Order: sequence, then C-alpha cells, then structure tokens
Amino acid sequence: RARAIYDSLNIKNVQFDTLGFLINGHGTSLGCYMQDLELCYEGVNFYDGSGGRISRGLESSYNNETYSNITDFIEFRKNLKNSLQRKCTHRCALRGEAFEPGNQAEIVEKWVEANVDAISYSDEALEEKLYDNRDVGVMSLLTPVEMTKWNLEILTRPTPLPGSAWIAVYSIIPQIMHYIATSNVEHVETLSKKLLMVADDAGNSLSNQDHLLVRGVYQIAAIYSRSVDGSQSFDEQLSELVDTISEALTVEAPDADSSETLAEMASTTVRNATVATEIYIYACSARYVLNKQRSPSAKAVTLAISQLRKSSLAKMSALRSLLNNHMRGSIDKNWATSTATFDVPAKFMLSKRKYIVDGVAKSCFSGWSRSVKNLVQLWEQWS
Repeated sequence: RARAIYDSLNIKNVQFDTLGFLINGHGTSLGCYMQDLELCYEGVNFYDGSGGRISRGLESSYNNETYSNITDFIEFRKNLKNSLQRKCTHRCALRGEAFEPGNQAEIVEKWVEANVDAISYSDEALEEKLYDNRDVGVMSLLTPVEMTKWNLEILTRPTPLPGSAWIAVYSIIPQIMHYIATSNVEHVETLSKKLLMVADDAGNSLSNQDHLLVRGVYQIAAIYSRSVDGSQSFDEQLSELVDTISEALTVEAPDADSSETLAEMASTTVRNATVATEIYIYACSARYVLNKQRSPSAKAVTLAISQLRKSSLAKMSALRSLLNNHMRGSIDKNWATSTATFDVPAKFMLSKRKYIVDGVAKSCFSGWSRSVKNLVQLWEQWS
C-alpha cells in the first residue's frame, strides 16, 4: 500500500528527498523485508547518482549563462549530501539486506563484508548538521475531503518519524553484527554499551519496537562477548534474550471488545512479531559464528535458540489462526471503535457504502496475512 500511495503521487527523482519517507521503512516494520529493500534501493540509486546529475546541471547553467541557478544547484548538492532522509534510506537498505535469501554462512559473510566504516558511529557524527527536507505536510493532501482535520500520518505510521537518534541506532546495530562476524569482541562490547546509551537518551523519539530491537541486540552482544571470554556466565543474558523474543510474540486471545483487538493488531501485534523475528535472525548469526569458532558455549546457545524457534513457531501459528478465525470476519463489523487512534477514520468508514468498507477490510486483512506469512517463512528458514 505504501508503494501504491507513492506511485499515485507521480514523484520525480528530485522529489525523493522530500517524499521518500512515505515508503521507506514501512515494509520492514511489518515483515515485508524484500519489498521494502527494493524500494530502498531505488532511493539509494537516486542519492548515489545525484552527484552526476547536479554536476551536469551546473555545467548547463554555466553554458546557458543562467548564473542564478548555479547557487541553487550548489545549495541543493549540500543539502543532499547531509540529508537526513538520505541517511535513513541507506540504513533501511542495509537493515533489509540481512533478510535476503541465503543460508546462514552467506548471511554472516555479508556481515563480514559490510562497509561499516561508511556508517561508523561517533558523537560528532550524531551532532552533524542534517537537513530535514521531508515534506510531512503532504499527508494532509492524501486525506479524504471528509477527514480534512484528521492526520492520515497517524494511521500510516503509528511510530515516530525517524530522526538523528534513529540514524544512530541503525548505524550501530550493523556495526555490532559486523564485529560479531569478524570476532572483534572489544568493538562489540564498546558499541553495545553505546547502543544502549543512545536508545536511553532518545526516549520517545524511538518507537517501542526500536527500543525492543535495541534490547535484543544488546543481549545478543552480551551473550557473544561472554561466550568468547569463557570466564563469565552468559546464562542470564541468554534467558533474557529468550524472554525478549517470547514476550514480543505473545498473542492474546480476542476479548469481547473486538475493536480493541483490531487496534492492537494494526499498531502493535504485527510490528512486535516483526522485531522478534529480526532479533531471532541476528541471534542465529551470532550462534553460527560461535559454532564456527568452536566455542564451548555454542552448544548451550544452539539448544536455547532451537527451543525458542519451536515455541515461537507455535505462537506464529496462533497469530495466523487469530487472523483467519477472528480478524477477517470482524474488521468490517467493528469500525465503530472506541480507541482514540481509530475513532475518526472509523466514523468516516461507517459513512461509506458497504462495498467500500468491505474493500478496506479485505486490504487490511490481506496486508496482515501477508506480513505473518513472510515472518513464518523466515522462522522456518532459519533453523
């Protein structure tokens, strides 16, 4: 749906910096990693090719003696180089590459080859002046006339818009995975502490799912460091990691208030399951490295992850059952929700013809179902 909205705007290349946020990251947060990666690559290609286009524009302005345009092109080049959306797009792409098809050896090799120097974290980098060229006001233009006072952004992105703290977090996580893959314990320990500090300082500027991912990656880093060290117990960290993933996959049985269940599914349930899956895949990569190093702790880590996978697949099955047996039949019956987030759009939907409501209900169900299917496939693939 993010791609459909994006395509409907007929966005030109030069507008990607202002409107790219409409598509980047949505798929990843809902388990559609490959679809999101394809969109991210389009953005990366735009940014990587912008230097040549701007140079040609400068040359053309000089040859045509339209000197006033030269200043604009120079300013545009400066803005693109330090664009907040540019950094977000590159981080989204790097994040998505961890979910490309391949066996564990191939995935770990990608972490080994990752160019983490290009996204190295430092306090100076975090304080770097970034240009936020995103046009968040465009969402009001997409809102139906009958809902002009309603901000559609609340529905399409129920999480904070990525900022400098988000960029820092998603710069550090790939570095941690790179240093786990290359067996650099010192860097793993340093960066994992920095990751926790950045997330704590960020507070509400990161989503609950971002904080959940940070906690999981920190636990993986601690397990790896203690496993390699050999003199410290990692049992507590391993237990905490299993709890983090298990709690994120908890699926509550629907209660009498079906509208609350719908709101939870849209804003939290699928997103938490997606992050749990991402943490699990990172944990599998760390386990592979420990086995490759013939670490004495590899057996215990392997057993814990194997048991976690079995219980998690049962929970994913429960989530799929919830969708099939409850959600599809209740979506179009419960638009009159009491939740603050969905009150306005619910009333809007109730004012429409039944076939419109049915179409939206089908789209919601199809989207959630596709997300869960993708997640289940990943859990089955990573054994």
